[in-house]
Amino acid sequence: MSTKAYYPLNEIGAGKVGFSKTRSIIEAAFYGNNVVKVNTLKEAYNLAKNSPGTIVTDMPVYRGEEFGLDSDARVLLFNDGAITGRYATARRIAGEPGVDCDALDKVVMDAVYTARFKKLYHATVYAGLDPEFMVKCHLLIPEGEENILYNWMLNFQYMSDDYVKMYKASKPVGDGKEADIYIFSDPQWIPNEAPGVSLDCLSDPAKKTLCYFNTETNCACILGM
Repeated sequence: MSTKAYYPLNEIGAGKVGFSKTRSIIEAAFYGNNVVKVNTLKEAYNLAKNSPGTIVTDMPVYRGEEFGLDSDARVLLFNDGAITGRYATARRIAGEPGVDCDALDKVVMDAVYTARFKKLYHATVYAGLDPEFMVKCHLLIPEGEENILYNWMLNFQYMSDDYVKMYKASKPVGDGKEADIYIFSDPQWIPNEAPGVSLDCLSDPAKKTLCYFNTETNCACILGM
């Protein structure tokens, strides 16, 4: 497979390929008993269609049946908030100058802890649709953000039978130890300073949003947008 999801015990631990404190915090959230797996684009469409605030237009989804939607699927419209994931000011990348990973990890830990009271949706897609390069990506996002989930799955390739077969036969990325991508996203996050948690590590001047990436271990946390 192109990216790796399962590791033998001798490949697990600090300093091993694909492992970091940040990765452990983010990926662990995917296995909570408050997580609901969304397996198909059709499931994501129905969740988005019934999400509060969604506008179901009269425009049919072009050739929707070819990628798993019903023939009567319609284009969905949703008015997002003003701050989006393209808000570069909130971006923090592990390893770059001035990025305090220990402090940011505490913010992520607190966000994951708070999210345990929410129903979370877990979707999996493929990025890169060529046997020479395919990567498995996971998104975890709260109930109420179904339109983001649906659009994310539309932008990539959901796990259809044909693409599951292609992925299994695809070339491993790098030396075969490259980890799956895990993204924890909570647009509803409200910053809250707690003992041991400081928001001074956020680059957002208002201290209300965060896009935190660890590119070495293929994980990210997106909060407040």
